[in-house]
Amino acid sequence: MKAPSRPGPSEPASALSCVIRCAGHLAISPAYCLVRDGLIEGHTSSATIVHAISTSLPEQRSFLRLVNWLIPGQDAIDQVGHAVNQLGLQCSHDLFLAASLHRMLHRLDEAAFRAFRRWSLSCGLAAHFAFRRQAQPESARPLLEGLLAPLGLLLLAQCEPQTMARIRSECDETRPLAEAIKNAFGFGHQAVAAELLRYWGAPAGLVQVLSMMQAPESAAPYQLEAANLNLAWQLAEAMQQGRDPESARDFAPAAAWAISGLHPFDLGQLAALVDTHRGGLAEALGWTD
Repeated sequence: MKAPSRPGPSEPASALSCVIRCAGHLAISPAYCLVRDGLIEGHTSSATIVHAISTSLPEQRSFLRLVNWLIPGQDAIDQVGHAVNQLGLQCSHDLFLAASLHRMLHRLDEAAFRAFRRWSLSCGLAAHFAFRRQAQPESARPLLEGLLAPLGLLLLAQCEPQTMARIRSECDETRPLAEAIKNAFGFGHQAVAAELLRYWGAPAGLVQVLSMMQAPESAAPYQLEAANLNLAWQLAEAMQQGRDPESARDFAPAAAWAISGLHPFDLGQLAALVDTHRGGLAEALGWTD
């Protein structure tokens, strides 16, 4: 498959300009737009959401696979209406956005998209199981936040492949990727991810968590989600670099530990869960190569 042409060589001046330069390679799923609008409006019935999810057969199938992945141990759910009624509108939205990611991003450079999927799976699973470890109510939001967190890496790799390749080659266990990116471009990868979510019209809460993941103490009222996402990001980076999972403790800010209530010794157990469940989540998302 031939890689799509890349944006022009001009340096990005801002996180927003990365999204603008990549806009021709991005797609907004019409089915997702219907679900998103129904959630944001707040007065839309579940029947409207069911109809919206059912308008795209591939995304509907991925949505149902994700539903059954999220709540295993019961009879398989094979009807969208049953899934929406059981999960509620926000959880249904979150899983459907995850199910729509392939359609919305597949026009980007193939190698960059493949690298994004590897990082996204690790970060999504780490955020999901960190949330469960805190005995929080069942939710798909931490999983979605983790899956979305590497979006900035994907768009930067699309816009600036040479600079990003250099940054990756220079980063090691003493220099986190997020810091190197901010030093090189003047803005962080999380800002790019947040701008892409704004472009997609995603709920404001998602935008805030991703934009503030490096400073979770400032993410009110989503400090816990931002803290978990920060720790999930650090763990995913350690796993990407083949480092010991507990080495991630050296890069997570004190606020993330304090807010989340997690401890460095949790990192190894979270990494084991990521490795165990990576294949199942990849299959549910349709991200198997």
